Amino acid sequence: MTLGSHWAAVSVLPAFSIGSGDSPHFAIVIGPTAFFTGGKPVLRGLLALRAEAPLARRERHP
Repeated sequence: MTLGSHWAAVSVLPAFSIGSGDSPHFAIVIGPTAFFTGGKPVLRGLLALRAEAPLARRERHP
């Protein structure tokens, strides 16, 4: 896929998430991406695995 030097892209990427609370979350992301250049738009799909981990812990109050 050759797009040249000037292009733009738009994606719609819904995620199916697993995990709750302060635990790590995992998600499967799937959706289309449209690449726009001077000519005809090009569509490509995306399938990805996303992981999120909490970086700060909440203090427990007695």
